[in-house]
Parts: sequence; structure tokens; C-alpha cells
Amino acid sequence: MPKNKLRVGIIGIGLFALTQHVPNLRNTGKAEVVAISRRNATALTDAQKILNIEETYTDWEKLLEKSQLDAVVVSTSHNVHVEPTLAALERGLHVLVEKPMALTGEDAWKMVHAAERADRVLMVGYNSRCLGLWRAAKQALENGSIGPVRQVDLAFADDFRWIWESQERPARMQEKLRTSGVPSSFFGDESLKGYWRRNPAEMGGGMFADMGAHMVDLALWLSGTPPVEVAAFDESAGLAVDCFLSLQARLAEGIRGSF
Repeated sequence: MPKNKLRVGIIGIGLFALTQHVPNLRNTGKAEVVAISRRNATALTDAQKILNIEETYTDWEKLLEKSQLDAVVVSTSHNVHVEPTLAALERGLHVLVEKPMALTGEDAWKMVHAAERADRVLMVGYNSRCLGLWRAAKQALENGSIGPVRQVDLAFADDFRWIWESQERPARMQEKLRTSGVPSSFFGDESLKGYWRRNPAEMGGGMFADMGAHMVDLALWLSGTPPVEVAAFDESAGLAVDCFLSLQARLAEGIRGSF
């Protein structure tokens, strides 16, 4: 391995990290994933075989303690982002943490301040910024070709009610998983029993904590300004978490936002 390659560890080698983070890191030609962790020992062993990674740990603290790393990706359930991120930064490692950054503003600021103290990069996994459509829009705004931003309107819709209302995954989704080549240890049988996204304490909410985080990030990134006033209404529609959300915001420099 070339000495100048970034040595990366994955904390939480789940479905997304297995199929996206590791391949994309490798495709850069500038990074090598040298260690992975996951509490589920069976899934961890399956990931090791697929990825051909020697160092594996069921305890992320052992990963940080024993592996020689430059950076980590924290790809755990939403409620387990803070502690490993802080621990990695304290060890002088760069961190890419999945969205949402944290479940409270207080914890998010702890992470920011830890990165500042360590003088390391802390990045949140807002992958929309990397898509050509949004990069072109950002470039057009920055070079003035479409004038100043006056209003930002963003909307997102998807059918995630099945996560909360059903006891099994939709048949079409289950079939897609079966034929994906991903080991069944990563998604189990049809049952949704124990799925962390069904637990509000682990999920941190509903649609807003999940996909809404991307919408807020895009709005603030495209406008280049922070919010100064926000009003929001949510509706659970009989679910345990927010299902619909309407948000109006006044951003700095007279920009209005609607989500």
C-alpha cells in the first residue's frame, strides 16, 4: 500500500457502508479501508469476506485503540453518532459521520468543538452536494449567472409508512435485497423486528430526521446563508413519529426558505 494513502476505519459496517462507503473510498485511489467494526459478529464476518479486510472488531473502541488510522467513517444508527465521533477526534483522526449529525444541537456542537480542538476535518455525509445537478446549481449561483438567491423551495416525498405500520418489508424490496448479492445477515428475513429505524429513540424522529436533513443541508448550502427565524408544523398521521412536515424559514440577507 502506498504510504500516502489515507488509512480509514469504518465504524458500523452496515448495508450503506458495505455497498457505498467502502467501494467509493477505494475508487478514489487515495484511501484504503483497513479496519471495520459492527456489533453483529455474523454480519461482520460476512463483510470481512466480501471486502477482504483483515482487521475486524465487534467493539468500535477496540478499532480506535488497535488500528493505525488517519480517518474513520461513522455509519452507525443515528443515536450512536456522537460518542465514536468524539473519541476519534480526540485521537487526532478525521471523521466523516453520517447524517443526521446528532439528535440534539448540544451534541452536534460538542462534535464541532472537538474537531476545532483537534484541528481535524469533521464532515457530515450529505451526499447530495456531490451530485452533478446540485453542483451545477451551486456553481451557477456562485458565478452570478442566474442572479442572487431570493427564495429556496425544496420538497421531498417517499413512502416510508411501511417501516412503522408493517411487520415485514414490502415483497418487492425483499426480493431486491435477496438478489443484490448482499449477505442476508445484513437485512435478515422479511420481519422488521428489531429494525432500528422503527425505534424513535434510535432514529431520532421520522422523515425530518431521515430525509429532511438532506433538504435543510441543500437549502443552507445553496443559499450560503444561515437561518435567523424558523416556524414549522408537523403531523404524525397516526404514526409514532413525524410523517409530514411543513417548514418556513427566514434566512440571512433577506432570503426566504420553504420546505
